Amino acid sequence: MQRLKGIVGTLAGCLARLAAGHGGIVGLLGEAGLGKSRLMTEVSRTATGGILLWLEGRSLSFSRTLSYSPFLQILRGWAGITEEDGEAESARKLERGVCALFPDEVADVLPYLATLLALPVPPELEHRVRYLDGQAMGRQVFRSMRRLFERLARERPVVLVFEDLHWADRSSTELIEHLLPLVETSPL
Repeated sequence: MQRLKGIVGTLAGCLARLAAGHGGIVGLLGEAGLGKSRLMTEVSRTATGGILLWLEGRSLSFSRTLSYSPFLQILRGWAGITEEDGEAESARKLERGVCALFPDEVADVLPYLATLLALPVPPELEHRVRYLDGQAMGRQVFRSMRRLFERLARERPVVLVFEDLHWADRSSTELIEHLLPLVETSPL
């Protein structure tokens, strides 16, 4: 119990530093069934309070073949896309979020995030993705995700939680590595 209080205190200190504008990285390691997910749920309930944007993605053992699996969940959560939303409603929600965050740069972000989520790209932006090969698309996804999290962190501090990272697919771990330097310049 004492150790758990120490962990909660450490996490609270990290979140206080984040709320003050300082980014960082925290790793929570432990045996399966130890209660890490429950701990994160409790911390998220007490930490959000409107100050922090809390976004979570989970990797599952079978998701190793699904590229960017935790990021798909994070994007859906950020855009407010639910399981009940159809394709058209999901695309509208994503577009609304991107337009609000990037009013003058929608064309530089939306087609790549829509493609990542397997949503239709607005017809006037289809030319942005139509002829990209896998490698070029990957670069655009990395660029768009970096811009997204950087911009979100300008508005308010962002907590990205990656549950069960040991199950993450290679593209997700590479994207996480690509985003890590942001913690030095953004409250992420």
